[in-house]
Amino acid sequence: MAGKFSVYALKVGESPPDYYRKNGLQPLYMSDEERDKPLVYYFWCIKGEKESIIVDTGIAPEHKDGIVGYESPVALLEQIGVNAKKVEKVIITHLHQNHFSGVYLYQNADFYIQEEDFRSQAKRIAGGGSCEKGPYYQKRCKKTLRMFHACKEFAM
Repeated sequence: MAGKFSVYALKVGESPPDYYRKNGLQPLYMSDEERDKPLVYYFWCIKGEKESIIVDTGIAPEHKDGIVGYESPVALLEQIGVNAKKVEKVIITHLHQNHFSGVYLYQNADFYIQEEDFRSQAKRIAGGGSCEKGPYYQKRCKKTLRMFHACKEFAM
């Protein structure tokens, strides 16, 4: 990516202010005040003169439940003049749902992720992992597997 470029932090939405308490999470490194702040969900666009590179996919529309002020990643990209269908490169930082659930939004993209991160998640799913712990986990694993299949460049 040569030439001029701009970096955009695109806010998909945020969690409710009491997210940690509602979910029974009490990270030890956070004070009570910090735990009550919402989590803000971003993805990034590095927009160049000839191409744009996306960092993380943004949260897919079907995962927007519980997200305050949700905006679709496709709509956010359109606001800065980027067509998600024309994006050719997407970097996935790690495999949390809020970082890669929107892989299918970038139909013509090649996806880049650290090999070890991808392989460890794929092995966990292929080996059963949490998929055998009940219907919620089975549904979650099926969604994750569909996301992996969407990343056709990844080889197990």
